[in-house]
Amino acid sequence: MRYQFLTLVFVLAVGSALLGCSGGGGDEQTMTEDCRGGSINNSVNSQVSEIATGLTFDFTDGDIFHPDLAGTAVMFTFDMFNDPVLTILLATPDFMASGEVEIEGCNLITQPVCPFGVTIIESDFPAGEGPQTGEVLELQNWLFSAFRNTCTNRIVATLTIGDTTGRAVASEPLDLDIDRLRPML
Repeated sequence: MRYQFLTLVFVLAVGSALLGCSGGGGDEQTMTEDCRGGSINNSVNSQVSEIATGLTFDFTDGDIFHPDLAGTAVMFTFDMFNDPVLTILLATPDFMASGEVEIEGCNLITQPVCPFGVTIIESDFPAGEGPQTGEVLELQNWLFSAFRNTCTNRIVATLTIGDTTGRAVASEPLDLDIDRLRPML
């Protein structure tokens, strides 16, 4: 019942953000207008994992994921979701690792910490240069945020990931066509 309620709230929030803002009576927009439409902020759960599958978020510094990636730009991809297991890809220009995490119900509003232990199932990173097969990345408090840019009718999304020390890092903004998310609602 709790998951159904959270899913309903998420779908309504996304639907409002994506479909509920019409942008007014004309197509003309001025640079002085506030282009920020509806927005969502949701901890990563089963519903978000399904919607985010295939999205890649760029992080300018991979230290939040692994100390060997400090100062290295990384790409974090929601690769595949088979409820409740999410497969992620963590890549640099030269190497890649894939890992699995079991997505459990977690609500950042009612729980201060939502842990995500990502078990690396395959890695081609050399030792000392990134995560290794069998290693567990201790991450927490994944937050998917998105807002509708009413001037461009596009979605701008970010992913914020924390570690067990309390640090949190946001990805670079990801620009998505509104139709990318609309069919998934």
